[in-house]
Amino acid sequence: MDLYHGTTQIIHEVDLTKGRHRTDFGQGFYLGSNLDVAQRWAKSRAAFSGKPIVMNYTLDNSIFSDEKANPLVFDEPTLEWLNFVRDNSAKVSLTTSCVIHMVSFEDLLQTTRLTLS
Repeated sequence: MDLYHGTTQIIHEVDLTKGRHRTDFGQGFYLGSNLDVAQRWAKSRAAFSGKPIVMNYTLDNSIFSDEKANPLVFDEPTLEWLNFVRDNSAKVSLTTSCVIHMVSFEDLLQTTRLTLS
């Protein structure tokens, strides 16, 4: 599976401690399958400094069954997914090292609207 990371610097080695705290999916290294989204993210970061760069990574699908990675998979915006996002924003301690989500920010907004109504 090809995944992308939008940035303003070439990343030679992933360091999970450099990620921002209190983000939707927790501190970590974010990858997405949508090249356009990665390009837009890189451009938005470059507006502050640097030039936009999109890094390409290939993920071995065996990670989905790797118990050491403890993957947490979200295929759609569910209440469990929304609670996960909420807990990360509140800095609740989590026990997973790999989050795989096929959910967009727009899904977050829609799920929040549905949950509140």
